[in-house]
Amino acid sequence: MSVPIITARGIGVVVSAILILLLANLTRVGWLFLLDSLLWGTVVVSSISPWLASGRLRVRRHAGGWATEPGPMEGAPVELRFTVENRGLLPSAFVTVAYGIASPLREVRRGRMFIAWLGRGRSTSGSAEVIFKRRGLHRMPAVTSETKLPFGLFRKRSRAGEAADILVYPRVFAVSRLALLGRAGETSFRPQAARLGEQIVGSRRYVPGDPVRHIHWRNTARLGQPQVKEFEQTPQSSLMIALDPAAIRRDGEDALEHAVRLAASVGDHVYSLGGSADLVAGRLRLEQPSRDQFLEQLALLEPSETQSSPMVIEPGPYSSVLGVVSDGGEGAADALLDAVTGHRVVTAVVLTGFSAPPRGDLADRLRQAGVVVVDCGPDGIPAALAALEGPVAGRAPQTATAVVR
Repeated sequence: MSVPIITARGIGVVVSAILILLLANLTRVGWLFLLDSLLWGTVVVSSISPWLASGRLRVRRHAGGWATEPGPMEGAPVELRFTVENRGLLPSAFVTVAYGIASPLREVRRGRMFIAWLGRGRSTSGSAEVIFKRRGLHRMPAVTSETKLPFGLFRKRSRAGEAADILVYPRVFAVSRLALLGRAGETSFRPQAARLGEQIVGSRRYVPGDPVRHIHWRNTARLGQPQVKEFEQTPQSSLMIALDPAAIRRDGEDALEHAVRLAASVGDHVYSLGGSADLVAGRLRLEQPSRDQFLEQLALLEPSETQSSPMVIEPGPYSSVLGVVSDGGEGAADALLDAVTGHRVVTAVVLTGFSAPPRGDLADRLRQAGVVVVDCGPDGIPAALAALEGPVAGRAPQTATAVVR
C-alpha cells in the first residue's frame, strides 16, 4: 500500500513553518506563533487527506470501436474505454487517473481522467480516442491514480490497473479482384471433374485403368455399356505471398511498411473469397494459416537476423505466387524464378524508388523469365493493386508486364 509523499509545494510550506517558528522564538511575537501553528496544522491535515480521499480504485481498460476485423488497424481510430470502480471503504475525491500508450518507437502518449467524487462501491467510465500510426505490438503502461487533496502538499499515487498490450494490424487497402494472380485471385473457385474426388456428379464411359469399384452399375444397366462414376473435385487453389523483410528493410523502413501493406491487402482479399494465403518471409513460413494468423504475423514482422536467410518458395501445384521484393533483393528474385514452372502464375511487385540510386536489374530478369512484374514506388500501393486487378472486361487486353510508377 502506497503512502502519501510530500510534494515540492509541501517542502516549501514545511521550510516556511520552520523559519517562522525560529523567528517567533527570537522575537516572541504572538501572531507569528499563531501563523506557525496554522502552517503545521495544514501540513498534518494534508499528509492524512490523500490517504483518506484516494479510496481503493481499480480500473478496467477496454479497446474497441474499430470497424475492421480482426482488430485495430494502423491509421484508424481506436476507442479506449476506462471503467473506474471504488472498492474501498471510503469515497474517493479529487483523483486523477493517468494512463499512457507506448508506441514501437517507445514514445509514450499520456492521458488523464479527473474524478471529483466517487462513492464507495460506485463506478464511473470514460473514453479516449487514439490513432495508432504504426502496426505492431503497442504497450499500454499500468494505470495509476493520484490525489493531492486538499492543498497539494502531499500526493498519494498507486497502481489502479495493470499494463496491457494491443496488437495493431497493418493497413488493408480495398481490392476488387486479382486477375493477375490466376485462380487464387478469382471471385470463386469452380470445382473440376475428376476420376477421384469428393462428390459424385454423374457418370461417363468406362476406359481402361478406371477402378472397378467406381463402376456406376445403374447407368451401366440402363445404357448397356460400362459406366463409371464421375466425381467433383475442388482444386487446392491458394496464393503464396513471399517477401524478404531484411532485404526490403535495407531500402528504408518505409519500403518494409509498403511490402507489409501490399501483402496484407492481397491476402485479406483472397481470404474474403474463401481462399487461403501462405506466407513466406525469410525463415518464417505459414502454411494454410487462418486470416487472423496471417494478419497477425504481418503485424509483428520485423527484419531480424533470423529472417535474413535465403528464401525458399515451394508452392502447391495449383498455387499462384506473389513476391514483394526490393529492386536489390537478388535472393528473393532467385526464389521467384525457381517457382516459374508449368502453368503456375508468378507475379512480382518490385519496390522501386526507395533507395537512391536504384540497384540492379531485378525487374528485367523477372520479366525475361515470364514473371508478371508490377513496379511500386513510394505511396504507390493503390496503383500497384490496380495493376494486379488485371485487364477489365470490354477493354483491349494488356501486355503481360504491368508497370506502375
